[in-house]
Amino acid sequence: MDRRTAFELTLGGRYQRVNKEIQGNLYMLPVQGAFPADVSGMNAMHALNIDKTWNVFLPKIALAWFVSDKYTALASFSKGYMPGGFNTFASSGGAEENTFEPQQSTNYEIGIKADHNQWRFNLAACYMAITDIYIYKTVGNMWLTDNADKAHSLGTELETAWLPIKGLELGAAVSLMDTEYDDYDLGTRKLDGENVEGAPSYILRLSAMYHHHGGFYGWVDARSVGNVHYYDGSAPRPCKRQMPILVQSAAWLAVWQLEYLCLCG
Repeated sequence: MDRRTAFELTLGGRYQRVNKEIQGNLYMLPVQGAFPADVSGMNAMHALNIDKTWNVFLPKIALAWFVSDKYTALASFSKGYMPGGFNTFASSGGAEENTFEPQQSTNYEIGIKADHNQWRFNLAACYMAITDIYIYKTVGNMWLTDNADKAHSLGTELETAWLPIKGLELGAAVSLMDTEYDDYDLGTRKLDGENVEGAPSYILRLSAMYHHHGGFYGWVDARSVGNVHYYDGSAPRPCKRQMPILVQSAAWLAVWQLEYLCLCG
């Protein structure tokens, strides 16, 4: 290997401008009234008119070290961003009460990739420091989006594939995640140190794929997801749900085209 090209540095960035607008009016109508309802001339019980723009620059730095023809080490730093928005079920309050802020993160990742012809694997570890993380809650019969102040996520992922014979690929992947709120007041209690809602503790996937040279293709995939936490404002502890093992498969036969050349004398 040419030592002058053993390292590769990539610098990038993205400027993002997001504009959102909402115009919502809430009316009280008879339960068995006409549908669609005619609200012309009626006064709205609550009106919400907001126009807001979010601007952000997201940098990224990535470094690759080509250790050998078979191994590559990687490291990266980046910023993540999900724009804010509005709650469409607003029945009271103004722009401040019905607006949720952008979720932002600072991301670090290191990893290594290997390719040994019939066998390859990727191993990576990552850390995310998150501010204004999205949270979802109910107020009465309304489903609302809001922000918790801080959270973090620490994870590792291993993905490997083996090609024992031509056309057959066996794969396995596992992701382990530790995600916690660092600063989150639910209102009824503090959730500092608790698992982030909706984030599984692990994801395990096994797969097999076969591709025949004649056009037949088939695959089977099995996936297991670890405990996922959900929070009830009245419950003293989070509720855990074990996700079922999912197995799916598909196969189809490619269409062969036969062309005949007729020579007429």
